[in-house]
Amino acid sequence: MEAFADQWSPLGSSVNAWSVHSKAFYETEWKDADGSWVQPTSFTIPAGGTLTRGFRIILAEGGVREKNSALRAAGRPVLAAVPGYVLAMDMNSAQLFVQPPTGATLTSTHVENDAKNASKTPCMAVKSSEPSNRDGWLALDVVPSTPHCRCRVELQYSDGTYQVASYYVLPALNDHFATFGKFQAFTAFYDDDSDPFGRSPSVMPWNR
Repeated sequence: MEAFADQWSPLGSSVNAWSVHSKAFYETEWKDADGSWVQPTSFTIPAGGTLTRGFRIILAEGGVREKNSALRAAGRPVLAAVPGYVLAMDMNSAQLFVQPPTGATLTSTHVENDAKNASKTPCMAVKSSEPSNRDGWLALDVVPSTPHCRCRVELQYSDGTYQVASYYVLPALNDHFATFGKFQAFTAFYDDDSDPFGRSPSVMPWNR
């Protein structure tokens, strides 16, 4: 599955669909969006031809907390990002932990920016060419390099499995504080003595 499409039918009801190939959406309805979390693909069906795709749904019987265990039991790859999939520029110890599919090995990693950031240098780098093994997990060092940037880490395994980890890179913490302070002082601060509700002066993050 490449994308989840929320479309409207001619009858006015919402139709939710899993898109196996999303390039048509990417080039039309979604062309003004930031880009695609995964590389969009297409397939041309010749006259008289057919295309068959299948989905395997794996149940985590104990709920979302057992998702990884269910994937491992089914032989599927598992990812865990520490501290998460949103990183700041001054984070220098972030890692992506990988458990390859059963019987397979990790063969390559590649960082690809989304379409909006395609002209920028890569948002981040996968630092370790030889990932360390920790209790069955491969530990990849990820180093953010470009703020306000969205990207994906593409992982390829020896059995042909392809997996994506999506990331967003934020500015360093001090830059965050500076930006937030400027917003509070010049945008959120409300100073209007004629306000009929007596709200001035005050800090107003929103006003509806």
